Amino acid sequence: MTEVHALRGVDLTVMPGELVAVMGPSGSGKSTLLTLAGGLDAPTSGQVFVEGRDLARLSRGELAATRRRSIGYVFQDYNLIPALTAAENIALPRELDGHPLRKARREAMESLEELGLTAVANRFPDEMSGGQQQRVAIARALVGDRRLVLADEPTGALDSQTGEAVLALLRARCDAGAAGVMVTHEPRYAAWADRVVYLRDGTMVDQTLTARGSGSATDRSATSIRADAAAAAVRADDPAVRADGPAVRADGPAVRADDPAVRADDPAVRADRPVGPHAADRPSPHAADWPSPRRTAP
Repeated sequence: MTEVHALRGVDLTVMPGELVAVMGPSGSGKSTLLTLAGGLDAPTSGQVFVEGRDLARLSRGELAATRRRSIGYVFQDYNLIPALTAAENIALPRELDGHPLRKARREAMESLEELGLTAVANRFPDEMSGGQQQRVAIARALVGDRRLVLADEPTGALDSQTGEAVLALLRARCDAGAAGVMVTHEPRYAAWADRVVYLRDGTMVDQTLTARGSGSATDRSATSIRADAAAAAVRADDPAVRADGPAVRADGPAVRADDPAVRADDPAVRADRPVGPHAADRPSPHAADWPSPRRTAP
């Protein structure tokens, strides 16, 4: 079997308050870098630290809790749960983390309001446009106190004006103290970052400070040598990802039993639940608590 080395010799530290843009051609390892930093996959060798904690040393439960509480992930294909409304998709990780339903709902609505999406709060994913689904996915990643935000082409389905608004929100979250890593192909969006990292064939070939990040380069360099100061660090001497591994499977790393957004034991994602645009009946697990419209069988 042929092994595919998705990343090789990558050493990246992202500081609190810093937004890093990752650029490179298709197949260069950008998305794999995010799955490693987010704990959705593990490197063949090397280490991944989030807030000073080695993800490889965490138990399955601890890793799931870290993703729910500390890491916000914007997937390239959204990964919204079809049987939940926009507001329910956003609130679900907070509910799974033990927050009261009222608080989770309030935070979800606030996150939707930040992105101008209150009108779609009670819509199911197949009732929204691609751009609306992408913004709901971004709202889910930003809800709560996420210390690390990972965004895989968060503006891919957005027009330029909406894309700028999303980047301004992501920038504001980083300015408030979160660390951010964003994959993008657009130089105008990369300009929102403090630093741009370039990948090619799985290796980091260059990194440059933007005009925004050059002013604080001295301070950042002085603190980046402290491993426990990094909000997220990926250190991998040779993090090979096999072609049949979870990071590159056709069905992607979205469906994992311990993932905060997708729980195998959640009634919304049971194998026997109908999904798709013609689902007959898709009640929410919290239908009694959420005053949102429900679908009934025709």
